[in-house]
Amino acid sequence: MADLHWTAATDRLAALAQTARLGLFADFDGTLSPLTPYPAIPDLSPRNRELLIAFAARLPIVSVISGRGAADVRDYVRLPTVRYVGNHGLEYLRGDDLVVVEAAKEWEAKLSGFLHDLEQFPVPPGARYQPKRITMSIMYRATANPVEARQHIRAMLERINGPYGFSFSEGHTIWEVKPPIAFDKGTAIAALIDEFTLDGAIFLGDDITDISGLETVCRYRDTGHLRQGLAVAVNGERDLPEVRAAADVVASSVTDVEALLGWLYDHLPPLPTTQP
Repeated sequence: MADLHWTAATDRLAALAQTARLGLFADFDGTLSPLTPYPAIPDLSPRNRELLIAFAARLPIVSVISGRGAADVRDYVRLPTVRYVGNHGLEYLRGDDLVVVEAAKEWEAKLSGFLHDLEQFPVPPGARYQPKRITMSIMYRATANPVEARQHIRAMLERINGPYGFSFSEGHTIWEVKPPIAFDKGTAIAALIDEFTLDGAIFLGDDITDISGLETVCRYRDTGHLRQGLAVAVNGERDLPEVRAAADVVASSVTDVEALLGWLYDHLPPLPTTQP
């Protein structure tokens, strides 16, 4: 389990900064942006905005990888130099074009039927749906009794799922409904590592749905696919042991992520000087 704070591993960060082709990957909510209660709109922290702009000018790839829809994340982050991956790796933006992985396309119509059936059952007050074309989330953080809400929602999902065959996964006070295909944040990171021929990668995430991304960076490093890699668990509002178990080091908050990324940027190789 990673209980090592990143400030105790700056030697690893320094080695990462010196890799020739480094990729920066990060979750959004709870990692680059503080968690916000519904219906408040999340926003990238001002310091992380500055840092993403700076990194994007220096690195082959900077990507925000979220369970939200890719277009939604773009609208929150509002940086054209960042690659946006949404729906846990099932879609991404290439310029203004939304690209859905081929295996997921047939599930859009199925989700429409699933939602129609789901509307016949009441959810606990404070819970809400977030349909995302081919996946959906049910968030229950604002319910009066999240433990009871979790069990109620799971039973409701299982009751209507028979004709559809969706899979369910959990985040912190959230149920995710997804097609049962092998795409997640880890497969998205793996594809970007290969596409941009990276030799170094860092991924930062705070929730259970980020574990696949953390594990991918560790596995690619440990098998030699990457020269350097670092998996960072953001242990802020969500103190989740299973997320820390998948990571190398811990950052304690969004503000601490700002400090980590600032340290990493300051240790990138100097820009070449121009000759008069």
